[in-house]
Amino acid sequence: MGNWGSDLFGKKDIAPSNLQGVIDKFPPKLKQAMFAAASRTTIMRSTWTGCALNAAGFEVGKANEVRSLESAASSFDVPETLIEEFINRWDRLHGTDEECTQLLREMIEKAGLFRKPNTFYIKAFEATRREEFNHLFKNNLVPDESVAVSILDGSLAGV
Repeated sequence: MGNWGSDLFGKKDIAPSNLQGVIDKFPPKLKQAMFAAASRTTIMRSTWTGCALNAAGFEVGKANEVRSLESAASSFDVPETLIEEFINRWDRLHGTDEECTQLLREMIEKAGLFRKPNTFYIKAFEATRREEFNHLFKNNLVPDESVAVSILDGSLAGV
């Protein structure tokens, strides 16, 4: 399980614009689920239970499954580093949970519920997948063509 949060609890020093850049990198599925959660309930900070990712997991049928960096990344097919970047910034926003929930909805709307991440981010993510594949291939760890294709197209994220 990824290390998260305890050293940052209580430090509220991140400007909303710093969080917007992370949300802009989210795929539509995650933005839509997080928006639905933020419209349904108050999103919590500095905890997994009721956090933006946990609540978004609930919206896509993964209630209480999103409780770590790994499970969040897997649930929404994004890199753990993006999840960690979001958490670090979300937990440090100024304001109450209610104010931050409203701000989250506004940022997701600004990012666009259906807009895909910018091309630079996608290319960096694809390069990472290619490196993972090359490592597996070099070490004879890719069992067959279908698994290789699924690693490269991202349908087997995190392998």
